[in-house]
Amino acid sequence: MSEAWTIRRVEPGDGDELAAFAKRLWPKRDPGSFVGRWWMKAKPAQCFGAFASTGSLGGVCGAREQRVLVRGVPASAVGICDWFIDPETRGSGLGRKLVEASLRDADVAWSLSLSGEAEKAFLKLKFSPDPAHRVPLFLTPSALVATRHALAFGSGLSIETRDFSHGSLDSLAGEIEQARAFRQDAHFTGGARDLEAWRSHLFFVPKRVYQAHMLRDRRGELVALAVSRRLQRGGFSRLGPTRLTLMSELLCDLSHRDQLQPLFRRVAIDALRAGSELLLFPAHDPPMHEVLARAGFFSADASWMRLRLPRLSTRFMTRQSIAPDVGPSQWRVTALDCDFDLGLGADAES
Repeated sequence: MSEAWTIRRVEPGDGDELAAFAKRLWPKRDPGSFVGRWWMKAKPAQCFGAFASTGSLGGVCGAREQRVLVRGVPASAVGICDWFIDPETRGSGLGRKLVEASLRDADVAWSLSLSGEAEKAFLKLKFSPDPAHRVPLFLTPSALVATRHALAFGSGLSIETRDFSHGSLDSLAGEIEQARAFRQDAHFTGGARDLEAWRSHLFFVPKRVYQAHMLRDRRGELVALAVSRRLQRGGFSRLGPTRLTLMSELLCDLSHRDQLQPLFRRVAIDALRAGSELLLFPAHDPPMHEVLARAGFFSADASWMRLRLPRLSTRFMTRQSIAPDVGPSQWRVTALDCDFDLGLGADAES
């Protein structure tokens, strides 16, 4: 007789079962890092588990709850993250049941940084497109950008940089409200970035320090807001032990995108001072790709780069009950969506 599984949200008392599950799947890793994942901090936890009658876990599915704008209209979204199934239960439909339970109340389901195996499974769950849409990761040596734009401040632009974390977020309330206007276009589709959305993100990593870089014109009006943070050495495993600074978000008035070079320079200078060798930026928005190229960034998926690096673009798929004609290529996603940013960094920052 097949096992009868109970699908429910993971609870704080399930720590032993989570640790045993992690030990089975990754015997050489510390199970504590899995038990302490960001989704356990929410109340209720943003993760669903499949529990056998004995209490053991057969699979888990992280479900990051976010608010999005679909053509400017607010909607609820769930990002599928940390979807793992015990090999002994595969083929039983358990993975599908976990995903469906996670998405029960969402207008939009999406996932970023999918594996090739997960992409095949998500196609069966009516996610699209086929193949998955690729979001390129742009890289550049910090020193290159810092030097390249050394004379870029002759246009009346100014930049202010502030550190912030969960406890000091309100000090940026005015700038966040101004930057939110960059996403109020009736055609915009992507994650909400108002104060509530930032507070929700930082709730999961209250000790983590970010830098806000604010570009202003000669009148003092906000032109762009970039958010970055330094990763610990090896924090992005696909690039080995390199020290990186991640640009988690860039909100800007697209009519001013040709004026962003000074902003990139400031981020690069701060990255150099923090000891970072490279800047990393997941950039979905096609108009931004050209801007990044002119600033000295390159896509790690460029054919000549694949001779040195593995393919670094990340797979992105969606399934939505509203505006089904809005395809993944029309979404603007950054590292703050799903758990790309949340999943990179030291446990101590959490």
